[in-house]
Amino acid sequence: MRAIDFPDLLEKIAALRASVNIRGEGRTTQQTEVWIASRLVPTLAHIGLIGFPLEFSFADRPDLRLQVPAGAVGIEITEVVPPAYAQADAIRNQHYPEATIDRSIFTWGAQFTAAEIHRHLAHVGRKLAGPGWAGDSVERGWAAAVNEAISVKCEKLNRPGFTICDRNWLAAYTSSPGPALNMPHAATFLVHPKALGQHSFDAIFALTDRRMVILQNGSHEVHELVV
Repeated sequence: MRAIDFPDLLEKIAALRASVNIRGEGRTTQQTEVWIASRLVPTLAHIGLIGFPLEFSFADRPDLRLQVPAGAVGIEITEVVPPAYAQADAIRNQHYPEATIDRSIFTWGAQFTAAEIHRHLAHVGRKLAGPGWAGDSVERGWAAAVNEAISVKCEKLNRPGFTICDRNWLAAYTSSPGPALNMPHAATFLVHPKALGQHSFDAIFALTDRRMVILQNGSHEVHELVV
């Protein structure tokens, strides 16, 4: 897909009609990658990290490839979500649509069996039954999960079969609801990854629904998403 300027890019992105099925109802990795890219790419163009004309296409290892005047850009895309939350969300959508999933229960690092999740959702109703959040635990938990995802993807970048481009970027989208995140504060807990092999990511984008942190050249910046 080719775009000659920013309005043309927005038109092409809208034509993708990116939508993601709910968990447990046909949600796919490809849907998620297109949805994330449809928010990431216009933001990168808006803040001047990529120029026009540009061409973009979806592939594998990396998931998104851009051709811009400065050269080829490969973007690996990953969704970062607490596994316990993702499992509970799928079970809720299929069996307990009125139940509330308390993110302070189904949070980063929590582990539950499917039977335990069924028992909880069958009885909790719309109540919030978890311990809640204290201090900056929201920001620290978010950053720890993103840091882990960065480490995993840095290893993947150096495996055989991964196409290395002129610039190699990583986009990590955190996709579970929860309490308000102070992103500038959370960004201070993100770790710039050390090279785990011959190659490393030149920039890392940690996204939520509305904002993203850019890790690049030893510093971090917070930007609003434009789509």
